[in-house]
Amino acid sequence: TKKKQKKVISFDDHIKATITKLLEKHKVDGIYTLKIIEKAIPKKFRLDENINKVVSLIKSNNIKIYSEE
Repeated sequence: TKKKQKKVISFDDHIKATITKLLEKHKVDGIYTLKIIEKAIPKKFRLDENINKVVSLIKSNNIKIYSEE
């Protein structure tokens, strides 16, 4: 019998879909805050490292991230 190899899911596989979903959802307002970005990331990947990856990708595409105030 062959053992089924468990696929290790990394955040890098999800990052594209996460950002696409985030941009689609908020394109009307065009307002992005850190909290909104954090919520867009699936819970099991919600680490500082991953949040920073998404933030830097968003900033590199000339999208402003506003503070909560």
